[in-house]
Amino acid sequence: MKKAIAIAGLAALIAGASCFSETKGKPIINENASTNNACSVNGIGYCSPSQYMFAGSESVEELAPENFDSTVLENKLPVVVKFYAEWCPPCRNFKPIFEKVCAEYEGRLVCAAYNTDQENGEGGIMGRYGVNRIPTTGFFNGGNAETERWFVGGKPENVLRTLFDEFLKGCRE
Repeated sequence: MKKAIAIAGLAALIAGASCFSETKGKPIINENASTNNACSVNGIGYCSPSQYMFAGSESVEELAPENFDSTVLENKLPVVVKFYAEWCPPCRNFKPIFEKVCAEYEGRLVCAAYNTDQENGEGGIMGRYGVNRIPTTGFFNGGNAETERWFVGGKPENVLRTLFDEFLKGCRE
């Protein structure tokens, strides 16, 4: 059973599964994750609290509403922000991949993580950028959100590297 859940988690990561706040703490029972606002693929999964997602990562800076603008919008380097929640299985699955790739790009761009559970209303950071599914990865250059590059769900390492390379190439122009 553990192997089946691990495989389902990998499938959710590759398929770009995402979580909605409405599914927090609820078992997943519908096979169609996108119409069920679910956190998994093929009805396997459970949205439950977990470890602090990005704590201790040297390559990913943890953001709060108070430092979001100064870290992301006022940074001289390009910035990649991972919007996540602790209870979201696809966020947990994407965490080690995101951290590993971010470590490889240290010094060329800033990687940061924003826990969406910090929001307590529609006027926050998520509302400003239209983030309504997690994980969402956003790209910022010179204080501007390059929303055409944003994606929802996880990506394999090689795809994430390609996206980072394309982003950095666009930042130099």
